[in-house]
Amino acid sequence: MTALHGKYQISDEEKARRAYAVRNSIATVQLEGLMIDDDAKAIYNEYVNGNLTSEEKSKKLNDGIAAIVAKAGF
Repeated sequence: MTALHGKYQISDEEKARRAYAVRNSIATVQLEGLMIDDDAKAIYNEYVNGNLTSEEKSKKLNDGIAAIVAKAGF
């Protein structure tokens, strides 16, 4: 029996696919010399664990970026 994870009941295979994609995304950002903050890591964690859809993850990340930009006065 396959375990289901999170709010959206994703399979083990989907969880592994998401984790792989997130690891690659973070590595790409780090190769560019940027850092991922704890808030973004928490959002990625929610996504990997099946508690966010891809669209929800993207919206939360974009909202976080917009807040940082607004705070910086850009």
